[in-house]
Amino acid sequence: MLNFSGNFITEAPDELTECREIFQLNFDDCFRLFSIPKNIFTLPRLVIALFKKCSLIVIPSVVPTNLISLSIEGNQLLNSVPQEILKFLPPTQSPSDFYMTDQLELETLQKAR
Repeated sequence: MLNFSGNFITEAPDELTECREIFQLNFDDCFRLFSIPKNIFTLPRLVIALFKKCSLIVIPSVVPTNLISLSIEGNQLLNSVPQEILKFLPPTQSPSDFYMTDQLELETLQKAR
């Protein structure tokens, strides 16, 4: 289990995908985090991934079948929410709730790296 909750990182390192034994990732409240590896969900033992109240602008489109919990509420996704991820959304939330980042905010996030 890796817990980065409340950390000030801006992007998750690609090396995380080499940690094959991770079963839970927690990035909740990493409000500066806007980037995660595109293949982060390919970890074979990953069952819980928490990215609540981050600033993710892209979410990977491939979600493994072994994932039982995925939290992405409070992000600012620019891409469409993949169909596989919609099943993890709370019933009160729609995919349109994620499209809130404007170009100026995106440039600010990228400069913060």
